[in-house]
Amino acid sequence: MATPHYSHPELSMEAFQRGIHVMCEKPAGVYAKAVRRMNEAAKASGLVFGMMFMMRTNPVYRKMKEMVESGAVGDLRRSYWIITDWYRNQAYYNSRGWRATWKGEGGGVLLIQKY
Repeated sequence: MATPHYSHPELSMEAFQRGIHVMCEKPAGVYAKAVRRMNEAAKASGLVFGMMFMMRTNPVYRKMKEMVESGAVGDLRRSYWIITDWYRNQAYYNSRGWRATWKGEGGGVLLIQKY
């Protein structure tokens, strides 16, 4: 089940306290301070901790990673990536009351997608 972005660090740290390995969905959180605490708790726990990036196996992204790591595109100083073909229908936003709200998500991509 998806949880609001604000709760990701809190729930992850609770799992560490209970001795449970964590695979956290992105984003790690809304506030850098909470994410730092989560990362510190993960390290101290000695448990497995990972972040989920659902598009990581997409051939386009894998090829881009390969090109950057091989140096084929030179030393990157900055990049911009605009994706215009991702779409969320209204049913997606209606499925959870926290989606596409400042209170629930703290802004970010999903909020921008709706407006």
